Amino acid sequence: LTGVKRDVIAFVGLSNSGKTLMLYRITSDEYVDTYTSVKENTGKFKDKNDTGRSLHLIDIPGNDKLRLNYIRNQVSSLKGIVFVIDSLNIQRELRDVASLLYDILAYKIINKNKVPLLIACNKQDGTTAKSQKVILKMLEQEIDKLRVTRTAALKDGNNISEETLDFIGKNGKDFEFSHVLPVRVTATECHAKGEEESDADLIGVREWIAKLL
Repeated sequence: LTGVKRDVIAFVGLSNSGKTLMLYRITSDEYVDTYTSVKENTGKFKDKNDTGRSLHLIDIPGNDKLRLNYIRNQVSSLKGIVFVIDSLNIQRELRDVASLLYDILAYKIINKNKVPLLIACNKQDGTTAKSQKVILKMLEQEIDKLRVTRTAALKDGNNISEETLDFIGKNGKDFEFSHVLPVRVTATECHAKGEEESDADLIGVREWIAKLL
């Protein structure tokens, strides 16, 4: 599509990863009790320097069927993606998280538009939370396995989609996030819980979004 304004930051992740709370915390500094979203929640991120620039933040519902439709509808207007991960449950949810991340990184329009992606390792205030370094390594290894099955399925004539790339990363090398250029993948540790704004730690997420203004 031509002439589409790219001013949307999409918060994407599995259900209960903390997307909605994070969005509200970033756009309103309020504490909200959240529930599983069945519709997209929205907010606005404004430039602190009063330049008038702003970005629309959208929390994509975590439900499988809803999620891909929302991403598809928003993909041409995306300025960035915040991929939210529950650091407490990543071991149990690894395959589903890696599969969703693979789908996003393989999206042709996301590659064509060079949409940057931030992996937000959320819930870091939990004592059993995995660190950013550990999570990234787990995801790279899982995506490496997924890539084998996805590529084999393509060769068998299954799952052929004009919207997605046949292969992500570098041929003949173990998958690494640094290999998915032109999509720039970075990561941060964060947590959004707490009664006061000062209790939450979303500095890395805020700074990443601010750079896209």
